[in-house]
Amino acid sequence: MKNKFPITNYPASPAGGQLPVTRRSGFTIVELLVSMGIFVSVLGMVVGIFIGSLRAERSLVGFMAINDNVSLALEQMAREIRTGEDFSVSGSALIFTNAQSDTIAYGLSVDGILERGVCFLEGNCADISSFGDFVALTGNKAVVDRLSFVVDEGTGGDPWPLRVTIRLGVKSASSDTYGGRTDIQTTVSARGN
Repeated sequence: MKNKFPITNYPASPAGGQLPVTRRSGFTIVELLVSMGIFVSVLGMVVGIFIGSLRAERSLVGFMAINDNVSLALEQMAREIRTGEDFSVSGSALIFTNAQSDTIAYGLSVDGILERGVCFLEGNCADISSFGDFVALTGNKAVVDRLSFVVDEGTGGDPWPLRVTIRLGVKSASSDTYGGRTDIQTTVSARGN
């Protein structure tokens, strides 16, 4: 029966010769410590990259949600502005008459939500305070921190129709998603005039 674990380092054989010396294969403690240190360092870098990419993905998803939310609100506003007439700006609100002859106001709430209101007082709709309940156009995840309207009626010889430029700044309501502010501007040509 052959011994699985050979005995090594015998001084000499009885015949006067040396027995073959065999080394056990394996790693020294220093080699193990060095390799574990390298492995832990590489693992730390990989985990850091993974966590960074998860944060970037969360930020990007938040930015896309804000952008989709505001784009939908701007499209709704543009659709109604295109068919409107008698435009005026009161502070940061746009007041006009839509195609159904309702006096409409688009403005910003104190919470940073873009809103639409309808005035039910005949002939007394020049001020934003005369409008009834406002309906939110943007969700609570997007905060509009800047809103302005510019009505360009052109000059007497201007062949262009009346244009309304909407400028707004939007940021995320939560700090763990997209942290920057996005500035959006669009110009709508009114067909009603």
